[in-house]
Amino acid sequence: MKIKLLSFRKLLPVAASAMLLIAGTANAQTERQSAAPATTVMQVGTVTERSSAVNLKTVGKEVAPGVLEVDPNSVRGKRFIIPRDDQAARVACIGKWKNGECRGIYIEW
Repeated sequence: MKIKLLSFRKLLPVAASAMLLIAGTANAQTERQSAAPATTVMQVGTVTERSSAVNLKTVGKEVAPGVLEVDPNSVRGKRFIIPRDDQAARVACIGKWKNGECRGIYIEW
């Protein structure tokens, strides 16, 4: 009984294509895991001078002295009016106010 061995020349393309197939599969799995968003993204709305207006004091809640926390969904696609009286807050955080930091857009006037 004779055993015929594969030559290196015939084995190389098979080994290379197998390695590329394994690498492509592993790369596709890692891309799916890293593509998941860690935080929610605020979507952009189009605002013109004719868009409806909203007052920050009415849609925001005061979380610290002089600081308003405003939900981004309540001002999306709207013009916002900054309160002008002396009793009003001087800072607005469009997003979340946590531990003295704004996780979103920080507005000071």
